[in-house]
Amino acid sequence: MNEDRHTIEELKSAIEAILFVSAKPITKNTIQKVLSINGNIELLDRALQDLITEYNNSERGIFIREVAGGYQVASREQYGDIIKRLFQENRRRNLSRHALETLAVIAYKQPITLAEI
Repeated sequence: MNEDRHTIEELKSAIEAILFVSAKPITKNTIQKVLSINGNIELLDRALQDLITEYNNSERGIFIREVAGGYQVASREQYGDIIKRLFQENRRRNLSRHALETLAVIAYKQPITLAEI
């Protein structure tokens, strides 16, 4: 992305997309390389700061934070319980008959090798 041909809004949108899909914090250098910004670093800084300000001063459930030398989209703390409910796993898991038999053999014949199982 050449900053001469794109507006600040397009740059902000591209940065937003990069941050959204990344599971890890993204450094400014990585953003610069991915978007092929070779010149005006001030434009990148301005776009990042504008984006951070927009997210952090809004009522959205997410915000952009600076962490580990990079930037990351994160959910707001007050929605932690809701997010936990989304990802809760059924703690009780039923084992198949074959799995129970295998565990019984392992428990009975300790120590045991894979060949004996």
